[in-house]
Amino acid sequence: MRYLGKHGSLQCSTPVLCLILNYCFMITKKVIDELYRKYSKRPSCTDDLDIGVLFDNVADDHGIEIDEKSLVINSVDAGSLFHKIELERIHAIVKFEEAVAIVLRASILFLNIGNNGVNVHVKVNPPTLWQKILWWFRRN
Repeated sequence: MRYLGKHGSLQCSTPVLCLILNYCFMITKKVIDELYRKYSKRPSCTDDLDIGVLFDNVADDHGIEIDEKSLVINSVDAGSLFHKIELERIHAIVKFEEAVAIVLRASILFLNIGNNGVNVHVKVNPPTLWQKILWWFRRN
Protein backbone atom coordinates (compact mmCIF):
# COMPACT_ATOMS: atom_id res chain seq x y z
CA MET A 1 0.00 0.00 0.00
CA ARG A 2 1.11 3.49 -0.64
CA TYR A 3 0.96 6.76 1.27
CA LEU A 4 0.57 9.74 -1.03
CA GLY A 5 1.15 13.16 0.48
CA LYS A 6 2.48 16.62 -0.28
CA HIS A 7 6.02 15.41 -0.83
CA GLY A 8 5.49 12.45 -3.13
CA SER A 9 4.79 8.82 -2.37
CA LEU A 10 6.13 6.41 0.22
CA GLN A 11 5.88 2.67 -0.36
CA CYS A 12 4.82 0.69 2.74
CA SER A 13 6.44 -2.71 3.20
CA THR A 14 3.68 -4.05 5.46
CA PRO A 15 -0.05 -4.20 4.68
CA VAL A 16 -1.00 -1.05 6.54
CA LEU A 17 -3.83 1.21 5.45
CA CYS A 18 -2.37 4.55 4.50
CA LEU A 19 -4.06 7.93 4.37
CA ILE A 20 -4.22 9.98 1.23
CA LEU A 21 -3.68 13.60 2.15
CA ASN A 22 -3.76 15.39 -1.17
CA TYR A 23 -4.17 13.07 -4.13
CA CYS A 24 -4.38 9.54 -5.39
CA PHE A 25 -3.00 9.13 -8.89
CA MET A 26 -4.69 12.02 -10.71
CA ILE A 27 -7.44 12.37 -8.11
CA THR A 28 -7.11 15.77 -6.48
CA LYS A 29 -8.41 17.06 -3.17
CA LYS A 30 -11.08 18.91 -5.12
CA VAL A 31 -12.30 15.64 -6.68
CA ILE A 32 -12.29 13.94 -3.27
CA ASP A 33 -14.31 16.81 -1.76
CA GLU A 34 -16.73 16.56 -4.69
CA LEU A 35 -17.18 12.82 -4.06
CA TYR A 36 -18.06 13.50 -0.42
CA ARG A 37 -20.47 16.28 -1.43
CA LYS A 38 -22.13 14.44 -4.31
CA TYR A 39 -22.54 11.18 -2.39
CA SER A 40 -23.31 12.59 1.06
CA LYS A 41 -26.36 10.34 1.37
CA ARG A 42 -26.66 6.61 0.95
CA PRO A 43 -28.79 5.27 -1.90
CA SER A 44 -32.32 4.21 -1.00
CA CYS A 45 -31.36 0.53 -1.35
CA THR A 46 -28.21 -1.46 -2.00
CA ASP A 47 -29.51 -2.45 -5.44
CA ASP A 48 -28.80 1.14 -6.57
CA LEU A 49 -25.05 0.66 -5.99
CA ASP A 50 -23.01 -0.02 -9.14
CA ILE A 51 -21.49 -3.25 -7.81
CA GLY A 52 -20.82 -4.40 -11.37
CA VAL A 53 -17.98 -1.87 -11.55
CA LEU A 54 -16.18 -3.76 -8.77
CA PHE A 55 -16.50 -7.12 -10.51
CA ASP A 56 -15.61 -5.73 -13.95
CA ASN A 57 -12.46 -3.90 -12.82
CA VAL A 58 -11.00 -4.98 -9.47
CA ALA A 59 -12.60 -8.24 -8.26
CA ASP A 60 -9.73 -10.51 -9.34
CA ASP A 61 -6.88 -8.32 -8.06
CA HIS A 62 -8.52 -7.54 -4.71
CA GLY A 63 -10.40 -10.78 -4.02
CA ILE A 64 -13.77 -9.03 -3.80
CA GLU A 65 -16.55 -11.12 -2.25
CA ILE A 66 -20.14 -10.14 -1.50
CA ASP A 67 -22.41 -11.97 0.89
CA GLU A 68 -25.96 -11.03 1.85
CA LYS A 69 -25.09 -7.88 3.76
CA SER A 70 -21.41 -7.05 3.31
CA LEU A 71 -18.56 -6.50 0.90
CA VAL A 72 -15.27 -8.25 1.71
CA ILE A 73 -12.02 -6.90 0.27
CA ASN A 74 -9.39 -9.61 0.69
CA SER A 75 -6.51 -7.37 -0.42
CA VAL A 76 -7.05 -5.42 2.82
CA ASP A 77 -5.69 -6.93 6.04
CA ALA A 78 -8.36 -8.92 7.91
CA GLY A 79 -7.77 -6.84 11.05
CA SER A 80 -8.61 -3.60 9.27
CA LEU A 81 -11.92 -1.80 9.60
CA PHE A 82 -12.07 -1.70 5.79
CA HIS A 83 -11.71 -5.46 5.23
CA LYS A 84 -15.45 -6.10 5.59
CA ILE A 85 -17.90 -3.26 4.86
CA GLU A 86 -21.65 -3.50 5.28
CA LEU A 87 -23.36 -2.78 1.94
CA GLU A 88 -25.81 -0.39 3.58
CA ARG A 89 -22.90 1.84 4.65
CA ILE A 90 -21.63 2.34 1.09
CA HIS A 91 -22.74 5.61 -0.49
CA ALA A 92 -21.39 5.02 -4.00
CA ILE A 93 -18.97 3.06 -6.16
CA VAL A 94 -17.21 5.24 -8.74
CA LYS A 95 -14.77 4.18 -11.47
CA PHE A 96 -11.76 6.34 -12.32
CA GLU A 97 -9.07 5.72 -14.91
CA GLU A 98 -6.68 3.89 -12.55
CA ALA A 99 -8.85 3.10 -9.53
CA VAL A 100 -12.35 2.32 -8.30
CA ALA A 101 -13.56 4.41 -5.38
CA ILE A 102 -15.85 3.08 -2.67
CA VAL A 103 -17.39 6.14 -1.02
CA LEU A 104 -18.42 5.90 2.63
CA ARG A 105 -19.70 8.65 4.95
CA ALA A 106 -16.29 9.67 6.30
CA SER A 107 -13.81 7.81 4.10
CA ILE A 108 -13.11 6.72 0.55
CA LEU A 109 -11.32 3.51 -0.45
CA PHE A 110 -9.43 3.62 -3.73
CA LEU A 111 -8.84 0.12 -5.15
CA ASN A 112 -6.17 0.15 -7.86
CA ILE A 113 -7.09 -1.33 -11.23
CA GLY A 114 -4.50 -3.84 -12.40
CA ASN A 115 -2.90 -4.54 -9.00
CA ASN A 116 -3.95 -5.11 -5.39
CA GLY A 117 -2.98 -1.65 -4.10
CA VAL A 118 -5.43 0.07 -1.77
CA ASN A 119 -5.44 3.73 -0.70
CA VAL A 120 -7.77 5.22 1.87
CA HIS A 121 -8.80 8.84 2.33
CA VAL A 122 -10.22 9.66 5.75
CA LYS A 123 -12.32 12.79 6.02
CA VAL A 124 -11.23 15.01 8.88
CA ASN A 125 -13.86 17.44 10.08
CA PRO A 126 -12.60 20.69 11.61
CA PRO A 127 -13.67 21.37 15.20
CA THR A 128 -16.92 23.25 15.68
CA LEU A 129 -17.08 26.60 17.41
CA TRP A 130 -18.43 24.90 20.53
CA GLN A 131 -15.51 22.43 20.56
CA LYS A 132 -13.03 25.30 20.21
CA ILE A 133 -14.62 27.14 23.15
CA LEU A 134 -14.50 24.00 25.30
CA TRP A 135 -10.87 23.40 24.33
CA TRP A 136 -9.98 26.99 25.26
CA PHE A 137 -11.58 26.66 28.73
CA ARG A 138 -9.90 23.31 29.40
CA ARG A 139 -6.55 24.70 28.34
CA ASN A 140 -6.76 27.67 30.70
